[in-house]
Amino acid sequence: MLNLRKIFYMLYPVHIPRNFLQYFISVIIFYTIFGEISIGKAILGSIAFIFSYQFAYALNDLVDYKYDIKDKRLVNKKQALNYPLHSGIVKSKELLKFSIIVFLIGILLASLVNPIFLLTQLSLFIFIFLHSNPFFRIKSVNLFLYFNMIIIQFIKFSLGWFSQIASL
Repeated sequence: MLNLRKIFYMLYPVHIPRNFLQYFISVIIFYTIFGEISIGKAILGSIAFIFSYQFAYALNDLVDYKYDIKDKRLVNKKQALNYPLHSGIVKSKELLKFSIIVFLIGILLASLVNPIFLLTQLSLFIFIFLHSNPFFRIKSVNLFLYFNMIIIQFIKFSLGWFSQIASL
């Protein structure tokens, strides 16, 4: 059964401030260039992004858990940050179910912002899938890992901008 404590930690709250700032940097740049923004779309887009991006952390933890537990230093770090799986707060199935639901809510909210924002957000998850997928294991090849992470970060920083542009 899910209680508020589990829900809170399954949202990976330690990452919310950084993701929020990454998102709003491009909203601020948009405002600086064009002199106006839609506060409603900015807020809705940030909630959509934060909700759906939670899935990336959960997916990474679920896929890498068997590798992570072999590294005591990494486990200690993730426990200190209250990662739900590593801290024993939830089981794998709970985290997966919750994350899929929150991801779908985030995607639904993204669709309310505008189609370009939705497509940009969905493209982010292609690169997250490549990053976390055990079949590709691009994490073991530094060049691919760095290239993929640059693309992920670029998309994260640009989502705020795309929340502001007009629909197609």
